[in-house]
Amino acid sequence: MRSKIISILLVMLCTYTILYADSNDTNVNVVLEIEGEYKFEPFPEPSEGFDGFLSNGVLRVIKESSHGMSKYTALNDAMQKAREAVWKVIVHSYISDGVTVRDAILNAPPYMDYTPKESEKKKFEAMSEKERSEFILKNGKEKKYDFEKFINIVKECGSYTNSGRFYDSVEKTGYACIEVSLKDFFHAVDNDKINIFKDIKYGAMYKPVDQTTKSRYDGIIIDASDTSYVPSLFVKVLAPTEETVYAGIAGRKNIFFAADMDKAKEILAKKNVKRAYRTSAQGASGDVGVKVGLPAADNVFSAVAKNSNIPFVIIYKNTTDKNTEPAGE
Repeated sequence: MRSKIISILLVMLCTYTILYADSNDTNVNVVLEIEGEYKFEPFPEPSEGFDGFLSNGVLRVIKESSHGMSKYTALNDAMQKAREAVWKVIVHSYISDGVTVRDAILNAPPYMDYTPKESEKKKFEAMSEKERSEFILKNGKEKKYDFEKFINIVKECGSYTNSGRFYDSVEKTGYACIEVSLKDFFHAVDNDKINIFKDIKYGAMYKPVDQTTKSRYDGIIIDASDTSYVPSLFVKVLAPTEETVYAGIAGRKNIFFAADMDKAKEILAKKNVKRAYRTSAQGASGDVGVKVGLPAADNVFSAVAKNSNIPFVIIYKNTTDKNTEPAGE
């Protein structure tokens, strides 16, 4: 009797999986056996690229393996594809001209570290921040920031072990879902041991020739889809003179990226923007700068003067070309 029940359960699980796959190409239900019970743990919705990372506060990628593979090979194939997609955003992204996140981490200066002994812990905790820093500087050991620890911020989706992977035994296809939160990313790259944004250069600030009028805008859209601009963590809007009209770190400020105008409008609507200033970029400068014309520079300058954290969307060229993807190579 028990074997019949198990057989019926397996048939139901396989049938459900096939029906689900037919109705939804981007999502997968993972069947998990937890404490003797079968549970359905659906993959959450994907949140890909800079767009999703900044708009949703999480980078989440779901990838599918080639068909006809064994379980181990299929899951490994899907996981590698998912990791590559995540690395493009959190590892190979530009933060300044020619410098990626990976470059900044690997080339970061060493820091002093000290692990107090059990007998020292109370004394160590009682120190002020200044005293603790001085003590570590005097008694600590020099260390390099661990790149492996940085990439460990990437986790499998779901709340259970292995709930970020699924193997379809009928199609012999593997699926993998991995994610990293924006909060974890910034905690990993800007802390008491490392700050990859420390040496970014804002450049000479733009000074309008004539006094600008008070801005009527509460949002900005720059369409750079006809330029070679590549979305980056550090964003600069430049005047024709190469002076910086606006600069900020995406994820720290209200800076977003979109693949088209509809998506840009959707992002600003979520930020309660009522009147957005729209302009087209005149070109790109290096890996982080987008150029605008002189009238646009005045309007952007005026809007930012009114609100330094004004919601800001840049539309980039949506292509798979390696030189224009929203991540460096």
